[in-house]
Amino acid sequence: MLFLKYLLMFTGAVLFGTAAGLIGYDIYLAAQLRRLLGRAATGGAGSETSSILRRPLRPVRWGLAQRLAAI
Repeated sequence: MLFLKYLLMFTGAVLFGTAAGLIGYDIYLAAQLRRLLGRAATGGAGSETSSILRRPLRPVRWGLAQRLAAI
């Protein structure tokens, strides 16, 4: 029973860590893509590009993170 207790505690910690890592990775990818698009922007198109860059480029997978944490 003690082994099962620690196995379940370890599994829960891993699932919470995976959910946090998933959210962190999505935010990292969005930041890198925003940085690369900002580098590619040139003079006259700056106003159009800046309006595109302000909106989220890819949604963060909150639903998947919530399901992993709930398990």
